[in-house]
Amino acid sequence: MVMITDAVITRYTNKLADLVEDRVMRALGVVEDLKMLRIRLDYMKSVLVDAEVKRIHDSAINSWLNQLKDVMYDADDLIDLCSIKSQRSSLGQSSSMLNQLVCHKVPLLSWLGDFQFNCKIGYKIKNINERLERILMDRIMLSLDRIVPEHTSVSSVNIRQTDALPDDVVGADIVNSTNEMVEKLTVYRDSNSKFSVFGIEGMPGIGKTTLAKKIYNDPRIEKGFQLRIWLCVTEIFDEINLLKQIIRAAGGNTGQQSTKAELVCYLVHCISGRSVFLVLDDVWRAEVWTDLLCRPFEHQLELSRILITTRHSTVLQETRAVHIHRVQTMNEETGLELLLKNIFRMQEMERVERFTDIGRQIILKCDGLPLAIKVIAGVLSSKSTIAEWEGIRDCEWSLDGLPDRVEGLLYLSYRDLPSELKQCYLFCSILPASSEIHRQGISYWWDAEGLVSRKGGLSMQDATEGCYDELVRRNLLQLHPRYLDKSRSTMHDLLRSLSQHLSKDDSMFIDSRKITDSMPRVRRLGIANVGERLPAELKNIACLRTLALFNSPKFSTMDGDFFRRLKHLRILFLSATSIRTIPKSVKKLVHLRVLDLSFTKIRELPKSIGHLLNLQYLSLLGCSQLYVLPNSLAKLSNLRFLRLNETKLTSMPRGIGRLQHLDELIGVFESPSGFRLDELQSLSHLRRLRIDKLERVEAAGVVLKDKTKLKELSLGCTIDRSRTEALHGTNEGQGNMTTVYENLVPPPNLSHFFIHGFLGTKFPKWLVSLSPDIFINLGHMHLNDCISCPQVPPAGHLPELLVLRIKGADAVVKLDTQLFGQGMRDGEQIIFFPKLELCQIFDMYNLMFWSLNTQELCSKMLVNPQQVILMPHLNRLMLINCPKLGSLPDGLSKITSLQRIQIEGADSLEEIANLPAVVWLKVRNNESLKRVSNLRSLERLLAQDCPALGLVQLPHSLQKVYLVDCPMEQDIRACLPQHSGILVHVATTGGDDRDMFTNESIYN
Repeated sequence: MVMITDAVITRYTNKLADLVEDRVMRALGVVEDLKMLRIRLDYMKSVLVDAEVKRIHDSAINSWLNQLKDVMYDADDLIDLCSIKSQRSSLGQSSSMLNQLVCHKVPLLSWLGDFQFNCKIGYKIKNINERLERILMDRIMLSLDRIVPEHTSVSSVNIRQTDALPDDVVGADIVNSTNEMVEKLTVYRDSNSKFSVFGIEGMPGIGKTTLAKKIYNDPRIEKGFQLRIWLCVTEIFDEINLLKQIIRAAGGNTGQQSTKAELVCYLVHCISGRSVFLVLDDVWRAEVWTDLLCRPFEHQLELSRILITTRHSTVLQETRAVHIHRVQTMNEETGLELLLKNIFRMQEMERVERFTDIGRQIILKCDGLPLAIKVIAGVLSSKSTIAEWEGIRDCEWSLDGLPDRVEGLLYLSYRDLPSELKQCYLFCSILPASSEIHRQGISYWWDAEGLVSRKGGLSMQDATEGCYDELVRRNLLQLHPRYLDKSRSTMHDLLRSLSQHLSKDDSMFIDSRKITDSMPRVRRLGIANVGERLPAELKNIACLRTLALFNSPKFSTMDGDFFRRLKHLRILFLSATSIRTIPKSVKKLVHLRVLDLSFTKIRELPKSIGHLLNLQYLSLLGCSQLYVLPNSLAKLSNLRFLRLNETKLTSMPRGIGRLQHLDELIGVFESPSGFRLDELQSLSHLRRLRIDKLERVEAAGVVLKDKTKLKELSLGCTIDRSRTEALHGTNEGQGNMTTVYENLVPPPNLSHFFIHGFLGTKFPKWLVSLSPDIFINLGHMHLNDCISCPQVPPAGHLPELLVLRIKGADAVVKLDTQLFGQGMRDGEQIIFFPKLELCQIFDMYNLMFWSLNTQELCSKMLVNPQQVILMPHLNRLMLINCPKLGSLPDGLSKITSLQRIQIEGADSLEEIANLPAVVWLKVRNNESLKRVSNLRSLERLLAQDCPALGLVQLPHSLQKVYLVDCPMEQDIRACLPQHSGILVHVATTGGDDRDMFTNESIYN
């Protein structure tokens, strides 16, 4: 089955419109043929709507669409090559590379600047026109009707739910099921074994994972087990990766262990002496437990429980589950509650009542499947009238031709998508099951494949990221809970199955061992578990446009012949492989837009990379063996994303300033005979910029102030803490550093500002003042390794600041009200840090005093203390590695919003007291800490490696206490309220310094 939408054709016709006006195309005499091609493509859009509906159950129409797809892709290549020809002519480049292309018989165009070339391009355009004409004639025989597609754009869709992720847990059934399973998990005992397997079984989309999560987060499970681990297994899994995941979840670091035997032994060590609750979600084969993970748990002396979710009853039989819970379909009332909760806000209750009756009728067609209800809610959320809801109720829900696992209503949710979203959704079929989908990365991929068109004044990145956000809103992507900025998500396996079915002739994800010669029409391919070389069968997939390698650390050799065969590639993703070199023949990939070599062993890029005029995205992040870049990099005139940080680069080529389409430039730095900061002046589209190694700069002009689109800025020097002189430097060098930073004054409207290393003794004036004119929208500020500045900039007046991090400020001895600045006036009140939610103070090795006392500040400002409000929204505080800090600030007790505190490596701190709102406290590696008192709201105390801790005044609100390597454990037990039911876990690790609280995070 193939997927063609009017959005794709619209993009092609827009490109053709530009080419018709191009002087090079006029000189070639092909303008009339290009006009005819545009007219025929425009006409084709009107037939696609009818063809897409009928193709599910009509193989002839599907074959017709296959023919159309082939012509469309050929037309795309033609348009691409025409654009390259125009660019090369504009740049005045020689045609030597083009002559090479002709010798290798590149389809559609040979780019000879003579009569032969004119004839060839004219012939190719005519050929495509004739094929399109025949296809249009065939549509009459197939009885396809012309239907003008409704104009539906992502931006026009109702966005009621974009501000919060709905709560999926509704109804009494899941509460009862959770209670039943938790009771059995905590009470069951087997005299012959310390571990037992429990199971949750049910059909896809029925809510197995939702129930498992509810159990996993139940307070009784949290109290009953020292360690909770969640693993998503999926149909295709790698044993080594799975072992590494569970070791990391247990607080271990795999380090040099790489074999299965080594990792199994280390896993035994990581879970030794700890009670474990392990969830294995979405298990397809019992071997993941019986042959891999069972053995480490056989050595356990503590109680452990394993919960497996699966759709296959045989899995639970083979793992010898002692209890199996079979999930039932959702009843009508609960289903209606879930539907309406996913569509309406609480403020819209009047509207909810109007839609209740029709909603109940729709629920009856969902067969009680929670996933189906959530997805149909995504469809209905853009329908604002009863008549539109009735239209969804009355349309055809059951379609022939879909696999048994994919319900018709899921297809209905797909059919309701605007055409661009259909393309974006189907593209995700090449990703591994349960993989994290990154908003930024997937957006560049969608653009590279031409799936999204620019809208209005939006940049292309904003348009593609808008598509991601809309798929999230429609419940087709599920947000990852750890990322509050909604930047990462996953796709439910049932929705992934639908995308794979609808695009199976075009796109697929496959294990490398299953690739065959019978896949010649595949255009997009995700491959897992590739060995040292690519499978030989790939050479036969000559029309491939996207090639992405996943979970393939052994892949190390790319044959040059592959690039000659796979010359249609738009996306090449080789991240986290062991590849060391890229063949010179990469220049054959003239259509390539995305090249991701991050975290590879690449040593150099070939000079021929400069021929890739269409390249838009190049990531070399984490290439730790890369020392030099070719000068030809500056020829990549369409590059928009360039990431170079965490490499061994010692120089940067000149000419980056000519890459005027760049909107993200990460890890750039000055070189004596190469890149200079003044090249940034010509880059007017920058949105994200990171400049490294500023200690190399002798003088810098004012190059950033006019970057009105810049939202994220990071500036840094190289800090080598192993060299004492590097930490102090010369007076002349420190003064120059301040001057350099002074000229790097940023533009207004930054949302993120980071310093990652500063060698000067004084911050630049614009940073000392933190002028609201520049920082009025600043939400995140990190000041890392400002080693010689005795004070930090005042930030209390920034109206939008959410996160403040101060790290490695070696010269700072005290933090006091100087940090507050002038605050922000609100009537008679003065608010300091009005929106700050997270404060992080890291690696402040000389910090001795910290004050939040505002009395002196009030005297200076001539205001009453009652008029001052300090950090009204501060929720989390992290204090890590401040060994000289003797006490917490007294004013901390007045911040009633502060609920979670993490303190580690504060060796002089003796007491934590008088924090009325704190509910979660983690203390670790605090040598002198003796007392924790007057935390009347405390629910969880986690203490590790605090040898002096003995007096703990514990409130009745306390639920759980962890004591790891705290020798005065008996004294602490004596402080517990009598008959309180508080659960106390005591453990000894043997001093290996592992963090034993991996499931307990300040961000939870």
